[in-house]
Amino acid sequence: QIVLAGDSAGGNLVLSTLLRIAEHGLVPPAGAILLSPWVDLTDNGRLPSWELYRKIDYLPPGLAKVLALAYLGEGGSVDVGAEDAATSPMFSGEVR
Repeated sequence: QIVLAGDSAGGNLVLSTLLRIAEHGLVPPAGAILLSPWVDLTDNGRLPSWELYRKIDYLPPGLAKVLALAYLGEGGSVDVGAEDAATSPMFSGEVR
């Protein structure tokens, strides 16, 4: 009877939680609502969409990296090689 919902980094948290639930074989929630989920914390200016939408995007790549590091906390990494499904659900193989 529980529905998880999250926007942006909250969407990341919802997806990470769903992956952990599945990993541990727990009963999933009744549903999940994701609003613009931030599924790849390593994508801070490396994809073409940053340049394509730079005039209308409210979040510049440099600030995205600062916010990603703040979200991850001490010891977190947003390096392109740090493709960790626990913090960037895009790399789980389950997110499509």
